[in-house]
Amino acid sequence: MLHYGRYLHQRLKGEPTQYITRTQEFWGRDFRVEQGVLIPRPETEHVIETALAVLSKSDSLAMPAPSRRFQIPSVPQCGAGTPACRVDTRVDAWRVLDIGVGSGILAVTLALETNARVCATEISPDALRIACANAVRLNARSSL
Repeated sequence: MLHYGRYLHQRLKGEPTQYITRTQEFWGRDFRVEQGVLIPRPETEHVIETALAVLSKSDSLAMPAPSRRFQIPSVPQCGAGTPACRVDTRVDAWRVLDIGVGSGILAVTLALETNARVCATEISPDALRIACANAVRLNARSSL
């Protein structure tokens, strides 16, 4: 009952429910959200729908074919030693870049729904920590 009273007090002060519960459903998955990242709006799912439509037309769109194989250098691990965001060296996949990853909803969802190589960047250490935690928890193959 103590938590309920605190949550109610926070909500009455105008704090969004998603920050109180620290979760937001997106594309059928629960993502962690906290202060420091934007709460995904339902309309953001249209971005995923559009990306999936574009990526599914791989027969009509020529995927870039690299002239040689390349090796991506290793990147620091997310968070405090969490082996989260693995470097993806596939050269035969679409490449997706998410700038300003926030909670990671777009990068993680595209990594889970497609065979694309997803790389995401973020300047906020707090947002990057949240995105990496979401990627690890949902077992997404992405590079953050």
